[in-house]
Amino acid sequence: MHSTARLTDEEFMVIFSKVPRVCVDLVILDRVNSRVLLIKRGIKPFLGYWGVVGGSIYVDESPQQAMDRHTRTDLGIEIREIGLAGVFQNIYTSGDYPPNLIVIAYAVEIAKFEPIILSLEATEFAWYNYDALPDKMGWTSREEVEAAVRLWG
Repeated sequence: MHSTARLTDEEFMVIFSKVPRVCVDLVILDRVNSRVLLIKRGIKPFLGYWGVVGGSIYVDESPQQAMDRHTRTDLGIEIREIGLAGVFQNIYTSGDYPPNLIVIAYAVEIAKFEPIILSLEATEFAWYNYDALPDKMGWTSREEVEAAVRLWG
């Protein structure tokens, strides 16, 4: 059982200034129509940028459990894993975000099409063709999508 209590901003920065933050990202593919589902961030960092769904892995979760949690809480949908897209590292020097982010990215697909219900972290979602991704993408989202499409698209 994991704690649902969120870290304060101060706790978050203290902890992740000392150790890498490990996250899971979900590259949601529609392989029939050659497109990927992206969200537009409604919070910092990367406010207003497009990206894939994802976030932290809790201490008592597997990456697969974190994948399920993020799709349920961020989109309100169920997904089916296709395969690993890769492991990515984000290094930041701005000082306003943890300096080292390790991302385990998975290619997934929607298991059952249901209306998407966005969390407060996103302002909108859109399907983008593989070859027409938006210019303004945060973190390593572009690289994750490209890897997922190359391996599984």
